[in-house]
Amino acid sequence: KTFSLQSFEETKTGAQTLDFFCNTQYDKRKNRLYQEFLIKRDPDKFKAFKVYRNKSTKLQKQAKCDYHFNMFDGVTDSKKLWNKLDAIISTKQVSNDISELVIENKIYKGAVLANKFNEYFASLVDSSHNCDSSGYLPPALNNSMFANPIDAQEVISVFQHFKLSKSEDIDGLKLEPIIYILDLICACLVHIYNLMFTTGLFPQGMKNAKVTVIYKGGDKSNLGNYRPISILPVFSKGCEKLHSVIHSV
Repeated sequence: KTFSLQSFEETKTGAQTLDFFCNTQYDKRKNRLYQEFLIKRDPDKFKAFKVYRNKSTKLQKQAKCDYHFNMFDGVTDSKKLWNKLDAIISTKQVSNDISELVIENKIYKGAVLANKFNEYFASLVDSSHNCDSSGYLPPALNNSMFANPIDAQEVISVFQHFKLSKSEDIDGLKLEPIIYILDLICACLVHIYNLMFTTGLFPQGMKNAKVTVIYKGGDKSNLGNYRPISILPVFSKGCEKLHSVIHSV
């Protein structure tokens, strides 16, 4: 009896394996059984190889199923759930690193590219749009009251309840390092925030947000495939939260 020579690729030593099935002993034995069959052309050897190969495949499928089941076990946060799903079903990694773009056969980079995005996003707003923000504000109060000044404990509590983010603001500051040194700068923040509430003035530097773009997918040269997001200064977030706490009492 003759056997057709079937291609069978051996597992390379040191090759990266899947997290849910990384036991190379199965591969080594499977390869050895197949090599024995190639040398002796014994039908029993080929049968032993097929039995072991099928067993190995079955174990791998079960391990993969268990791996994915355990990955989602106990996940209640919807954002984490979608991130895990995306990690499984995504066919490619989307990078938000945009150093340059080719638009209509012209290369844009640096400040020129930033201005190009700015012009595009600004063009999406109707030129006849009313930019007077006072129309969106509630009626002014003739009489208002500011009771006790905020204290250090309130500032610390507000910052510690923020959800940690890896994003940097326009000054290159991240929330997590600020929380670590909060006890050292808390007195300064208390003084600044109380001045803001008593004078009604918001520092210009705390109004400046860092605007970045996120690639949504599709043609990278099409500016419509990007969306802008604003990253507020770390310290203005604290002021905003304290303001909402005061006015909710």
